[in-house]
Amino acid sequence: MVILHHTDCGIKTLADYPELLAKYFEIPVEELDTKAVRDPHTAVGIDVDIVRRTLSARLLVSGLVYDTNTGLVEVVVPPATA
Repeated sequence: MVILHHTDCGIKTLADYPELLAKYFEIPVEELDTKAVRDPHTAVGIDVDIVRRTLSARLLVSGLVYDTNTGLVEVVVPPATA
């Protein structure tokens, strides 16, 4: 499984509206920092960790970030199982 985030993501604009963003994630506003919505490199690592903890340990998971300016894809979390 590949978790792919990208730069210039529209969800970053919701960071200016913490109540809406918290509602989107279904978490308290105080926990928004755990989502790292302004940093796709950190956010993809968080999401890969969640998938590895909640899905089958045999599932191969990696995390990538697509740079919308350059067109390059960076491997942030190499493929591995939990």
